[in-house]
Amino acid sequence: CGGLYGRKVWGSYKDDKNYRKEVYQCNEKYKGSKRCSTPHVTEEQIKAGFLVAFNKLMKNRSGLIEDCRLVQATLCDTCAVDAEIAILRRELDAVSALARKDIAQTAKAAGGSDCGNSHLERFRQLNEQITLLETDKGKRLTKAKALDRFVREVESKPLVLEAFDDKLWLAVVDQVTVGLDGEMVFRFGNGAEIE
Repeated sequence: CGGLYGRKVWGSYKDDKNYRKEVYQCNEKYKGSKRCSTPHVTEEQIKAGFLVAFNKLMKNRSGLIEDCRLVQATLCDTCAVDAEIAILRRELDAVSALARKDIAQTAKAAGGSDCGNSHLERFRQLNEQITLLETDKGKRLTKAKALDRFVREVESKPLVLEAFDDKLWLAVVDQVTVGLDGEMVFRFGNGAEIE
């Protein structure tokens, strides 16, 4: 159904913890008329699946790191965005100066109140473009940091991981998708998806 999984407690009664079991299941499982049919999974299943997927990922660690660095250099580069922002800022300064000049002339002539409107509209457009570019730059820098953290974690781990590592999990896993058959697909920080 595309819903997110969350931790649920089954069989927990006030003073009786004998039947308590924590599972992860779709948060949409019992909402609405159409029930989600994906199965629940336990934390142990998730951890075991992660170990298998991560070890598959590590089979070609050097290639993986090289690919991540290439993606980081290509997709996370902000030089072109910085150059475009600089051009727009120069134009913004020029338009701002023209708008101030028009406003001063209008004030002296005491008439024609719409004299600087075209400059003010261009000023707003330029500001919007700069804001969009700065947002794009921020996303690229965030992705670069995430890839860098991913690479550092991959470099620091052995080729075969034998025990689950919470810190590694947080650093390298973007998402886990659970299929109708209970099969889990792990999407890692570099975009790789492994069953």
